[in-house]
Amino acid sequence: MRLTADLRAAIKKGEGVASAAKTAGTEEREKWRLFDDYNARNATAGFAELEWEGP
Repeated sequence: MRLTADLRAAIKKGEGVASAAKTAGTEEREKWRLFDDYNARNATAGFAELEWEGP
């Protein structure tokens, strides 16, 4: 849920996908074993889905 919340906040601020993919979910790095391998990909996919949400 942290990744989703961070992505929604980034979209609301008008950030682009590249910026959001670098920062979203980083607070969870120590909890996710494969964070560095998958977070940017997950953030990019999530951003693509969430950017079309309505208010």
